[in-house]
Amino acid sequence: MTKRNLRVFFLLPLHFCFLFCTEASQAFHILIDPGHGGTDRGAVYGSAKESQIVYQISEQLQKRLQTEGFQVSLTRGPSNGLSLKNRIEKSKNLKTDLYVSLHANAVADPRVKGFEYFFEPMTSNRIIDTTKSTKTLSQKEEVAEIFDDLKNQFRQRKSLNWAQKINEQLPGNIKQAPFYVITRADSPSLLIEVGFLSNPTESKKLMTANYQNEIAEKITKAISTYANQRRRIACAKDSNSQPSKDSASVTECDHTIEKITN
Repeated sequence: MTKRNLRVFFLLPLHFCFLFCTEASQAFHILIDPGHGGTDRGAVYGSAKESQIVYQISEQLQKRLQTEGFQVSLTRGPSNGLSLKNRIEKSKNLKTDLYVSLHANAVADPRVKGFEYFFEPMTSNRIIDTTKSTKTLSQKEEVAEIFDDLKNQFRQRKSLNWAQKINEQLPGNIKQAPFYVITRADSPSLLIEVGFLSNPTESKKLMTANYQNEIAEKITKAISTYANQRRRIACAKDSNSQPSKDSASVTECDHTIEKITN
């Protein structure tokens, strides 16, 4: 290993300590993104309209999460639409801790039903070329690229962890897909398909307030479990610090690069 690469190796833990061992005492902020909206109704089967159903679930989810002490925002209102780019810009501007995109599915086969959870494919976004000369890639630039790539991997793993928590409440299929909103969000993110409008039985259930409330309740439980887990593995400022009992207050820390990449 060259002296330059050794310097990069020893500098990385300092960067990670700054990112992951910083106290985050503010409320855990969740952005709920009801898919489609406005003139884009999404999937439509009879009287079942995707944009309307996912917004109604989003409203219930927002109320439940706020009751639990979380800070919650919605990307859109009941009748307006929003571009994918603007949805992500809102997430970045609000500096949200969790991004929830809600959709309802539809396929040609009316027998298909159930929940699906999509998170960003767990692949490295960048390949660092260590053969480049100092003139073309400075030490700071090299560290920044490695650091950025590891941040992405860390976020992807947290998204998978959150998907597993939701799957415990609402069993379905966890999948990877490069959807725009989940690949461009800075925070852990999931795109949740709450069911299939193309399935007559599921479509009728999704239009009822009781079933929408049940979905919102179980997603709330999953988010609370995820937030509590993040709090338990958090690092305190000093040995006498104790994690807050408030599930909406989270401090995150990972002590080594090995923990992130394993």
